[in-house]
Amino acid sequence: MSEIPYEGAGDLYVAGIQEAAERTTDDLDRVITVCQDCIEDTVPDTLAYSWYEMSDGPHNPYGGDCSYEMFADAADDLWCALSNGESVLIHCHEGQSRSVSVAAAALARLLGLRREQAVKLVRRYRVTDHYPDQLLIEHADEYINQKSTQTTDLDEVTP
Repeated sequence: MSEIPYEGAGDLYVAGIQEAAERTTDDLDRVITVCQDCIEDTVPDTLAYSWYEMSDGPHNPYGGDCSYEMFADAADDLWCALSNGESVLIHCHEGQSRSVSVAAAALARLLGLRREQAVKLVRRYRVTDHYPDQLLIEHADEYINQKSTQTTDLDEVTP
């Protein structure tokens, strides 16, 4: 599991599913799953939990949703939690593609970064052998382009 330091009020951790299921949660407010397998049964009731049954793309043999809407919902959830100063763990199966791309999109929106800068920030601390899937990079670009032109009142946003 990797902590991603950034200039903001919340804490962000990126992990694979095994790390997420075995991690102590004392310092977390929320866990976000962005893969086909739900780990809700390992998350204490005191934490908020969100499950987005997301796949890397249509080539993924395990099913799941690879739509932009699913990606944007997960990125909005993470962005809102970090904006509210929450400590969040986001994970996918390996912690290399879905979690990295969603984290990068939310951080880009939160910090006013370009997607390339946000991916570089996440990958600086979450060193992996795999770059996020091309479809997820495209979703991140679309998300950042759409959300950077919108003004959002945090009081109106709920995760």
